[in-house]
Amino acid sequence: NSADAIRTMLQGKSIEKGNIDIQMDKAARTITFKDNGSGMAPEILGTKFLEIAGTGKEAANNAGGFGIAKMLFLYSNKEIHVISMRNGKVSEMKTTGEELKQALADPEAAPTIEVRAPTEIDKQTFPDGHVTVIKVKVPDSYKDPSTGLEKEIAFDEVNSYSRPFPLKYSALLAPIEVNLNGQPVNNVGTRFDAERYQQFVSVKFDWG
Repeated sequence: NSADAIRTMLQGKSIEKGNIDIQMDKAARTITFKDNGSGMAPEILGTKFLEIAGTGKEAANNAGGFGIAKMLFLYSNKEIHVISMRNGKVSEMKTTGEELKQALADPEAAPTIEVRAPTEIDKQTFPDGHVTVIKVKVPDSYKDPSTGLEKEIAFDEVNSYSRPFPLKYSALLAPIEVNLNGQPVNNVGTRFDAERYQQFVSVKFDWG
């Protein structure tokens, strides 16, 4: 989603360079994503963002579409906090994976989206006027459905040099600069040597 929001801005010539910053905090068990993409309007944050395979993507060459990653990201978290700025409005949502599961069966249980005019702190924190920050807290454990036993979820601070990065050797984030815990991620985005590879196939699904 970050990459697609940034592509929208790049294609519209609103920004010259895309940025995705990922921070992993082992002590707090949180993963924070920040991008300088187009941001989400309140109606997108409260609907398409929370729907499996839902999309409000505006770029010409979007990625994804199955919703599998979003399902794990949204419904398996312990806590999720989203702040997004777009068109002079700041939208903020704080909820949990359990609350989102309840909302699937009862729309009345859907999380509240706070909408406000940017405060001075917002303006200082997001000087470009368009941004999305998502912080997810990873649970300590999960219940194995095959055995019913609780199993620990390991939380390791991935280092883009010492350990494999999930999107390494991927052109999906081009032309975007990706940093992990303050360090550049090689072979991704602007650091991916696209000239060495040839696109095999491009698939467009009806749902996005």
